[in-house]
Amino acid sequence: MKEKKTKKTVPSWFILLIILAVAGFFRFIGLDQIPPGINVDETAIGYNAYSIKEAGIDEWGKKYPTVFLSYGDSKPPGLIYVVALLLNFFPPSAMVVRLPSAIAGFLAIIGAYLLVKELFPKDKLLPLLGAAIFAFSPVFFQVSRFFYESNVANTFFIFGLLFLLRSINEKKIPKGNKNIILAIIFLGLSGYFYIAHRVISLAIFFLTILFFLLKKSISFKKCCLLALLYLLLTLPIFWQFFTSSGLKRLGQEGGLINFGAELTINERRGLCYLSSNKNPIITKACYLFWNKPLLRIQNTAASFLKHFSIDFLFIEGTNNVDRSVSGYGPFLFIFVPFYLVGLFLLVWQSINNRHKLALLLLAGTVIASLPSVASSQPTEHRALPFFIFILLIVLFGLKFFFSLFEKKGKFLVFLALILIFLFSTTRYLTDYFLIHTKNNDFSFRPDIPVVMAYIVEREQNYDRVLFNDYREDALLALAFLNQFDPTYFVQDVKRSDPNQYGWTFPVKLGKYEQGNFNINQLLADYDFKEDGRILLVTTPLSQKNYYQAASLRIFDRHQVHCLTEIYDIGELKKTLKKE
Repeated sequence: MKEKKTKKTVPSWFILLIILAVAGFFRFIGLDQIPPGINVDETAIGYNAYSIKEAGIDEWGKKYPTVFLSYGDSKPPGLIYVVALLLNFFPPSAMVVRLPSAIAGFLAIIGAYLLVKELFPKDKLLPLLGAAIFAFSPVFFQVSRFFYESNVANTFFIFGLLFLLRSINEKKIPKGNKNIILAIIFLGLSGYFYIAHRVISLAIFFLTILFFLLKKSISFKKCCLLALLYLLLTLPIFWQFFTSSGLKRLGQEGGLINFGAELTINERRGLCYLSSNKNPIITKACYLFWNKPLLRIQNTAASFLKHFSIDFLFIEGTNNVDRSVSGYGPFLFIFVPFYLVGLFLLVWQSINNRHKLALLLLAGTVIASLPSVASSQPTEHRALPFFIFILLIVLFGLKFFFSLFEKKGKFLVFLALILIFLFSTTRYLTDYFLIHTKNNDFSFRPDIPVVMAYIVEREQNYDRVLFNDYREDALLALAFLNQFDPTYFVQDVKRSDPNQYGWTFPVKLGKYEQGNFNINQLLADYDFKEDGRILLVTTPLSQKNYYQAASLRIFDRHQVHCLTEIYDIGELKKTLKKE
């Protein structure tokens, strides 16, 4: 009797390695140059990390803080301490600030694979699809090439979800169960990197504990011990739930929303008052219809629904240059039908109790959206935990879709899907590397590192260096990229008054100054004998007789638009006198 030959299949781990290799290549290639320049948060994180590494203080002189006041936005400590560690091996640059996010984004692909595998244990295909979709979805890809604390937090969150799910899949939680302990560690650590994850992780953890209690798979005593362990792990940051500094960033965005609501309310009430011929009864009715609580509920509901909209998730996103390429949502458009099917299935199974995890996943989706919903308009970096659940919803839809076909038909459908996915991914990556990051120099500002290097090379020749109407973090960028001594910085720095967001930046540091300088006045007042040499760094002055005498003019990479002009005031005055 002849033995049947078994078909050899490519092992899942090998395909996963290919996905990781390709995803890793595109996540790390040119990390310091694509996107170009260095943004405000990157300079703030970078200099605070450098200050911690060199002197154990932040830019305000506080010793090893658990909240970094920074420029007034109260940054979580996690990323800054990680960058401080990396500065022992790398020089200050945009790359060293972005590296933790790139590494976290890479590891998150493995976490997504394991998470999907735990959710669909009998399916070999879905975990690989989940890893591939995660690796090349625009939102997860793009935040991995920037500094984002939320992206690092999200990696811890994914692994926390993985171990929570493993705990749920066990019939009973044994004493000292490693999965629930690991879940606590990863969820707790996520809060050290981003404030929104503190709220989401805490809520999902206690929702899972409640699930255990209802299923009677854990005793009340053990539940209290697990809660205590979670609180002990997060103790250094837990107190921040009750302070203004710990919640400052959420408060700042909330303040903008309230300001917009006030304008709408006042406008409606005023028009109602005038249109009713100043009738007091009708005016009071208008106050009933237009008030802060009602408008807040309306805006929150609209924001919540927008998070689930096809337009936001698959077409436009938020159109923020840092976080999205124009014409792309957080996920590729080809997954729209699977998202709709998956969302319907998840809601239907939750209502009918057809899947033991359906209700938990639906509740998790809602909880994960709340910090972003609270900011009125969807914000991709804040909604990263929410996108994890959207990915799972898409996979629910894909699983159902594949179940409609027999083996041969399933293979053909899968092949067609892979080809469309490869085309869409290639199109997106081409757009990102060759178009998006090459045509937004006014946003990315590739001139910043060039300017800072130019100044330091010539600083000994000048008595004053002025930044005129320049980027608000100019002095901070100068201090980070050129390794200014932290003790000197703390003692000598002078800052601006807080603006409407509560932000304050250095405006004077020794001979360096940031402000709005009238160049004509500078030229008129300049005395060659008394004033010493002055270097002016400015946005383009649009005066032909001036820019012809510029020491340096820096253009965008298409050599069309000027980004920065640098003038020696004394040399400029001499040139103008000759004309």
